[in-house]
Amino acid sequence: MLIDVKVKHTGLNTNYQMTIRSERMDAFETFIKYRHCLPYQESWGGEEGVSGGAVIGLNAIFTHIPNKFPLQDLIRWVAKQVEVEDLSSVDSALVIFGQRYPGITGSGEDVT
Repeated sequence: MLIDVKVKHTGLNTNYQMTIRSERMDAFETFIKYRHCLPYQESWGGEEGVSGGAVIGLNAIFTHIPNKFPLQDLIRWVAKQVEVEDLSSVDSALVIFGQRYPGITGSGEDVT
């Protein structure tokens, strides 16, 4: 099921309406709560502080991520939803979660 949510764009100090796949958000919440994820040690690709692999995990949850939207804001939003304070743990979990959810293209389109 698709659900519209508001995510704050800190650079513009405004909320953006975005759509998430609720079943995948629920699956990620279960994944991060019941699986110990070590903080990600090295950042690569994408935005500073966000690993390239985490972007794939974000694409599994969000139906579309606008170009130039701060990925850190998305990580913060996801962290708040799953009640995890350590952003590096959320990043690390998104890397693994993205690998375990087949059928997602780089643009986030569901191909299954």
